[in-house]
Amino acid sequence: MKRMGVVLNIEKPKTIETARELYSWLKRKGIDIFFLKEHAEALGFPELGLNQDELAEHCDCIITLGGDGTLLYAARITAPREKPILGINLGDFGFLVAVDPKDMYESLENVLAGNFSLDKRMMLEAAVYRNGRCLKTCYALNDVVIAKPGLSRLIKLETYVAGEFASNYPADGLIISSPTGSTAYNLSAGGPIVSPKVDVIILNPICPHTLVSRPLVISPEEEIRIILKSGEGEALMTVDGQVGFPITKGDEIYVSKAPFRTNLISLPGRSFYEILRNKLGKVDRNG
Repeated sequence: MKRMGVVLNIEKPKTIETARELYSWLKRKGIDIFFLKEHAEALGFPELGLNQDELAEHCDCIITLGGDGTLLYAARITAPREKPILGINLGDFGFLVAVDPKDMYESLENVLAGNFSLDKRMMLEAAVYRNGRCLKTCYALNDVVIAKPGLSRLIKLETYVAGEFASNYPADGLIISSPTGSTAYNLSAGGPIVSPKVDVIILNPICPHTLVSRPLVISPEEEIRIILKSGEGEALMTVDGQVGFPITKGDEIYVSKAPFRTNLISLPGRSFYEILRNKLGKVDRNG
């Protein structure tokens, strides 16, 4: 790897300092390093700034400095090119960004030596249609969520799977989650944890006003069609909790498996189940 791109959350403490140290370390290794334009300017390296498309196109690998949100953002802007991503955890929780700052340089040595594997994560594609016209298409690593405005009543979501009617959800909203997103909002809403090695899509209603609505796990080859049937005013579709798009009664949302994946760099000694134990609570092996 000769060119590395860095995406950072400049709001996190020590991010600027860490990014400058990383820049110096990579330069000593003979690696060219680039940043998003706004980040390069904040660091005092405006000549190293690229726009999103340029960063995804020209860099062999992406490093994120921040939390899971920073990695989710990097995944969306680089996903069509499937560039490997290494997440350095400068946040509080860090489920996806598994590398601690103290292990950053050791991890990078492994990456430069080729001592890593790629964890290929399924992504979701979501498209909003109004009166037969596509208004918005976007991609998610974690989830697509359709939810009611803050103080409004329940919304009703008529849902079809592979062209067949599945359910009417009278609820606060609906989470459509990838396996990666199963440990995020889906988990908080009572949904199942799914191994990222299994390609499925999870439909999980948020506070459904019914006794029979439960999370539904479907094949990734089955397209989901959701129609907003009722509700006061607009609802909101959000992608990975970061990008929002307003929807109104009658709008149709199509969600399916994306045609590309996010490639997360997996280093020796760090497995999904180890991270699950460490991040979501210890389990007594002796019962």
